[in-house]
Amino acid sequence: GDATLLTETLTEKSEMRWVFLSLLLCIVVEGSVVGDATMKKTGCKNGQPHGAARCTTCSSPWFGPLCNVSASCQHGTCETGCYGPKGNGQCNACNFPYYGVNCDRQASCNVTNGGCALATCYGKMGTGLCSNCTEGWYGTTCNEPVSCNTVGGVCARGTCFGINGNGLCSKCNAGYAGKNCDVPVHPTGGCKHGTPGPKGNCKSCKVGWYGAHCNTQVTCDTSHGTCTAGGCYGPTGTGHCSTCLKDYFGADCDTAVTCDTAHGLCGAGDCYGPTGHGECSFCTSSGWTGQNCNIPPGGVGSCKHGTPQGSPRCTKCDEGYYGPQCNHPVKCYKFGGQCHMNNTCGGVDGTGLCDSCYPSYYGPTCHSEVTCDYQHGNCLFGCYGVKGTGHCSSCAPGYGGPDCDNNPRCQNGKSCRGSFTCPCTGPSKDSCCASCNPGFFGTHCTRPVTCNTTNGICASQCQGASSSATGECSACRTGFYGPNCDYAVTCVLTNGKCDQGTCAGVAGTGTCSSCNAGFFGANCAHKVTCNTLHGSCPAGQCSGVHGNGVCASCLQGWKGPNCGTRSHEKIKCYNGTPNPKGGCVSCHPDYVGQQCNRKVTCHTHNGVCKAGTCYGPKGTGNCTSCHIGWKGANCGQRVLTCLTKHGKCPGGKKACLRCASCDADWYGPRCDKEVQCDTQHGVCKAGTCYGITGDGKCSACLKGWALPFCHGHTTACVHGKCAAGRPNCQSCDTCSKRWYGPKCNTPVTCNAVHGVCLQGDCYGPMGSGHCSYCNFGYLGTDCNSGG
Repeated sequence: GDATLLTETLTEKSEMRWVFLSLLLCIVVEGSVVGDATMKKTGCKNGQPHGAARCTTCSSPWFGPLCNVSASCQHGTCETGCYGPKGNGQCNACNFPYYGVNCDRQASCNVTNGGCALATCYGKMGTGLCSNCTEGWYGTTCNEPVSCNTVGGVCARGTCFGINGNGLCSKCNAGYAGKNCDVPVHPTGGCKHGTPGPKGNCKSCKVGWYGAHCNTQVTCDTSHGTCTAGGCYGPTGTGHCSTCLKDYFGADCDTAVTCDTAHGLCGAGDCYGPTGHGECSFCTSSGWTGQNCNIPPGGVGSCKHGTPQGSPRCTKCDEGYYGPQCNHPVKCYKFGGQCHMNNTCGGVDGTGLCDSCYPSYYGPTCHSEVTCDYQHGNCLFGCYGVKGTGHCSSCAPGYGGPDCDNNPRCQNGKSCRGSFTCPCTGPSKDSCCASCNPGFFGTHCTRPVTCNTTNGICASQCQGASSSATGECSACRTGFYGPNCDYAVTCVLTNGKCDQGTCAGVAGTGTCSSCNAGFFGANCAHKVTCNTLHGSCPAGQCSGVHGNGVCASCLQGWKGPNCGTRSHEKIKCYNGTPNPKGGCVSCHPDYVGQQCNRKVTCHTHNGVCKAGTCYGPKGTGNCTSCHIGWKGANCGQRVLTCLTKHGKCPGGKKACLRCASCDADWYGPRCDKEVQCDTQHGVCKAGTCYGITGDGKCSACLKGWALPFCHGHTTACVHGKCAAGRPNCQSCDTCSKRWYGPKCNTPVTCNAVHGVCLQGDCYGPMGSGHCSYCNFGYLGTDCNSGG
């Protein structure tokens, strides 16, 4: 009985335990189903769920455990590692020209003038700054054109052009000086338009020229003003007018007064004259007001060269004018300085004076050229500039004076090539460093040349005692580059071209000048990966030395860096009018491409960018046409134009490529070259000497002076002849009548009306200049007494 009772009790407990476990399992299962349903509703919206806390996978471009964060990778590729539960939301790679981890920043490098390489310029690790600049441009964005005059100097990579350049010449060629090598060095001793004086300066200048070297033309408008010696022209002149005629004012008397003299008084020095301002001194008619007394009672003034605001004062001035009524042309000389319309120079509160001067010019109006001898001195701030003096900041050893044009002799009495130090201290061929032994250079021959003569050539500009010697190679042999020709070019010649001067040579970089089709990189060592059947690969962006090898854009239906992946999504329109079928119907100005997502490369301040050809879905991004003075697909290359300072354009145009005529003393198609003919001793004719077809050489010389520039005597025998068969001589064999002395350069004083002058006695090399005898009734050595 007890056994039966125990068995029934255990069976009952087991059944109860199974019932409890079944209920518990049901609760757990139902809870899981409810939990999953809740997860699907609130947790993993953009991916496949996995449990209650995270997703298994995410749809692009979502990332994070719950696929609830969108990756901001608009201008790059978002693949593995970018989206997904373990993604970081950062782009895998950036499209050109974007950079940063999110590819959201557009590189500021101007790819027209420089190269934007992957990782250094664009891409996740890029900086947005150019990797290198093409010749003629400098700065980290390659937006600054170099100011170096390459006719007169050398612009080397790294110092002049390039991302680390400063735009100034690396060195000047013979005959030129200045930071931009734009100052011609005249062979006339520094006094071309005057009478030479001590220390190489002029004693006096011809009318129309001023400065210590008489090398600057006066700017005074002599039709409206007077130019007196000493004040206007001459070694101490300023080039500006001494006085102005009534009704004209300004330093050069080139501006008409604006005072309405019917209602106001225009006083000397206050209204008209070099120090005048052109406005009335005071109004004389009752009720008339305004600075020019031109506002009638109850009226408002005019604002001819600005934006009026309904009162005598303008809101702002047009370019080139200043003053409350914008009625004064700025005084700043546009070729010598800069005048910004920011109310310091131009504008309603401007002064008309320059904000800054270009190198080689100084003074408040930047009209005066510095007199510093650039060959032997430095001209820094204080020498040039609005507060400059025009004199050198410092002189080279052996030179002195305000303009570093005084070259004393050596201490031992010998001329030592501009150096105070004698004798020579280095390995030279004499005691005064007239020349150096091979392998040395410098005025003291103490500096060994650095040129690698195995790979390069060391000529006169490389070694020697000349102050212009540098120690660097004159030229490189084939396959080498650098100032010392110590580097082998790295350009892969089977894939690209290596030009002298850009790739090879002393000014070369060693990298290719250009790549063959299908290759890219500085050395053209890489094949482009862009699938050109589905995308575009333009030179300079995809292919070429500045390319990156990936497509610039893909055709509709394709995507990826190489346009090799099918895309079924609708194409977006970023900066234009959307097309319902995808892409853009038209683009805003300055944008190009099917999606209007690329900026045009045309420099619109130098050229014209028209819809359809330049900007728009089918535009090229290149300029439709260039303004005068610019060329290239993007109008980024400057073309030398007529220098209207010294010449005139045809038909009165303000700008042209070739001048119609040149002013006297200037020649060449651009009127940018100063004639070298010494007009004191020669003749300079239009068309042959000066003018657009001139050559700067004298057409003819006075007797005794030599072509082509009439600078030096051909003979010491001025008014006579040398012995037969001798073209030159120091003493004449015979003299012309009325001249005597060994050089036939003294006129006879005999009165030929009252006396007789015989050869040998009166005129000739041995003559006295006095009469041989007098006619009846006259006396004296020159027969001047009696009658």
